[in-house]
Amino acid sequence: MNYNYITKKIQSNQDLDFGDILNKSFELFKKVWLQGFLMVLVNLLIIGALVGVLIIPMVVSGVYAGIYSPETFYGGASGLIFLGAFLLFFLLFGFIMMLNVSMQAGFLNTCRMADLGKDVGFEGYFKLISGAYFFKTLRLSAAFIGIFMLGYIVCFLPVFYLIVPLSYFVVIYAFNPEMSVSNIINTSFKIGNNKWLFTIGMAIVAGAISQVGVLLCGIGFLFTASFARIPMYFIYKQVIGFDEHDEIDTIGTTGDDDYVYLK
Repeated sequence: MNYNYITKKIQSNQDLDFGDILNKSFELFKKVWLQGFLMVLVNLLIIGALVGVLIIPMVVSGVYAGIYSPETFYGGASGLIFLGAFLLFFLLFGFIMMLNVSMQAGFLNTCRMADLGKDVGFEGYFKLISGAYFFKTLRLSAAFIGIFMLGYIVCFLPVFYLIVPLSYFVVIYAFNPEMSVSNIINTSFKIGNNKWLFTIGMAIVAGAISQVGVLLCGIGFLFTASFARIPMYFIYKQVIGFDEHDEIDTIGTTGDDDYVYLK
């Protein structure tokens, strides 16, 4: 679907039913809980490994600083190690952000397939950090961080408002990966502004439900955390919708409407 069509759909949509979307989210969660669990688990494992890579040089530089004087630390090899670790932090943070975008998009597409009654798996979760999508995902992640930080610098209150539009970045990108970054951002703000109160209310309720797993010795959170993303799929489906033909049949193809469905 192209940008103008999506914009018209957002402007002309009807009110959403809170209870209906919540009930549908519960039903869909029963079908995709395993994929959601794998998404959360893989995310944690990769992030843990990357953080471990970051901590090692910082620990080494700290030990080095304890042995030598501050002048030696800041002017010698340890200072270079510390600077390298600092730069590595931003690189890893950016990659973690990109990974999170790609895996959430993969999970949302899994939700779509399950909603259509199709077989679901764990394919496509790394699609948006590979091939032609890598730099687009990088730009979108950078835009997310930049907008969030700008809102925080100006005043903390704008961040509270920005949470909703920013939460739609991945949703719009997941189902419209060929859309330009600027159009993804604009569309996210349009639907975010249009459904701000509904989205923040749903996010609070869905977020609380996703935390239920914490009560099960903490590890249960891995199984329930993905629930928080499912209502976003139904909001997108009811506000913007999908093409009438089966998107699953168009996997890997492009059309004049600038739309691709990821598997």
